Amino acid sequence: MFNRSDVTSKLFKFFVSISLYKFDNTEHQNHFTSRLVIVDGRYSSIEITTIEAMLISNPLLQSVPIGQEINDCDDFALQVKSSITSLVRQRAVQQHATLFPPAVGILLTPRHALNIIICHQDNDPTNFGVFLLDAMKPGKGLISSPKEAKELMLQPEISLIYI
Repeated sequence: MFNRSDVTSKLFKFFVSISLYKFDNTEHQNHFTSRLVIVDGRYSSIEITTIEAMLISNPLLQSVPIGQEINDCDDFALQVKSSITSLVRQRAVQQHATLFPPAVGILLTPRHALNIIICHQDNDPTNFGVFLLDAMKPGKGLISSPKEAKELMLQPEISLIYI
């Protein structure tokens, strides 16, 4: 489970790793936090394999012809966030448990929209990472390498992160 400051810290460190920001620069930290909208008090991590299975099984995330405004990058990013959140809610109801929303956000750049996700591996919520996901690119999967992340953003400049 993560609180707001955990989410801010994890995301900022991710963008430092891809050289968009410098860690020890207050101006960079202020610029980043001015573009970050965190709407909940606490978040949970979701397992990578769950996300990968959802990408394959959700018919609304299947590839469509390029150029259709109803099925472009922002629509796919919204659908991923909605699908993962719905899955976590269904699990909470089934388990009669209190679960926190998954740490799945939408990253907007001047030229693209994609998802930014804090997720874990091997059923170990302490073994987590920050990943980017472009659901419009089938088979691309979750990206955490700095070089690939920068390429995926198309324009390495953050307009807004909503999580």
